[in-house]
Amino acid sequence: MGFWRNGDQQFAAQPGDRLYVFFRVFSPASFADEVSMRWFHREPGGWALQDTIPIKIVGGRAEGFRGYGFKTKYQPGAWKVQIETTDQREIGRVYFDVEAVGASPRSFTVELN
Repeated sequence: MGFWRNGDQQFAAQPGDRLYVFFRVFSPASFADEVSMRWFHREPGGWALQDTIPIKIVGGRAEGFRGYGFKTKYQPGAWKVQIETTDQREIGRVYFDVEAVGASPRSFTVELN
């Protein structure tokens, strides 16, 4: 499983922003199952589960199955997202931090390979 790690690991969230996580799972052609995208926020006592999103995976391809999930209700702080099998075996994870900032104009850069 591969995560796209070229994102904003330090995300400055303006009001109304969504948090997106993209992933890729490699599987055999006859594979059909479901994975879970589990969103955790770091609390004083450790990682607290905030949301679980089920995602169906059907078939394999050379580039892997690509998917994503997003979160609209979140708080500032440390986050991790884990992709897990239906029996809760972890396939991969990504960590990032969210900082709340006020609304202001932004410019975006697109990189094409």
